[in-house]
Amino acid sequence: MRYLLSNINLDFLGFGASFLCAIHCAALPFIVSILPLAGRELLGHEWVEYTTIILSFIIASMALFHGYNGHHRKLMPLLMVALGFICIGFGHLIFTEGHFLELVFTVTGALIISAAHIVNWKLITKSKELSKNNRYAQQKKHLVRNSTGH
Repeated sequence: MRYLLSNINLDFLGFGASFLCAIHCAALPFIVSILPLAGRELLGHEWVEYTTIILSFIIASMALFHGYNGHHRKLMPLLMVALGFICIGFGHLIFTEGHFLELVFTVTGALIISAAHIVNWKLITKSKELSKNNRYAQQKKHLVRNSTGH
């Protein structure tokens, strides 16, 4: 199980969850109007929304703190994800369900969270490349030093 979890790219998972959340929120008014005709109201339930938000928060926390602590020490992804969840919370707490501005804030928040995962992934990738280049430079320096007899 630990091996499986260590091989999952949490930023990719978080981006996917946040992006699906944005699509879900944007399409929900249209889907909800059609679902009763099909006898399916599952996607319109509040517990689906709150479960998605909680899972997105858990994934974002794991991915972004891993990137911050283990790789890049940049606050931007953390600030972006905080702003995204503030937008989602603002949309849910201030406006009534189905209100246009609730939709705008929720979708905007989800897209900001998706962007935070992309930024985090790019920073991790850049950090890994720099580490690899530094190791290569150290090895090359060591080889040059050994070949000259110093």
